[in-house]
Amino acid sequence: MTNLNNVEQLKRDIEDKQGEIATIQSNIETLEYTCDDAQFDDFLDDVEQSVTIYGMEFYPSDILKHCDPVAYRCAKADYEANFDVSDCEEYQDLQSELDELESQLDDLQSELDDLESKD
Repeated sequence: MTNLNNVEQLKRDIEDKQGEIATIQSNIETLEYTCDDAQFDDFLDDVEQSVTIYGMEFYPSDILKHCDPVAYRCAKADYEANFDVSDCEEYQDLQSELDELESQLDDLQSELDDLESKD
């Protein structure tokens, strides 16, 4: 009787784990990258040269943000849309969690297979 209880419990655990995996997969598939202005400013300042006027240095992000805020917002939206989401920390955390859950599911499935083969 104990073996049957263990099998049923393992089946429930496997079902729960599959649900968790489905949730994480859905989160990964729907993940959209967004950055704050500081991150985008850093990007702009890295890819564009600063401008020096009368001995004063101005950063590209400041120029664009203050001279043409609409262009700044459009450029930021383009940057976010074209960002490789697999490079962001949230994606990497979700992927690590997914890998761990899949490993746990494999362990549970192996344990179930062992118990069922004993019957």
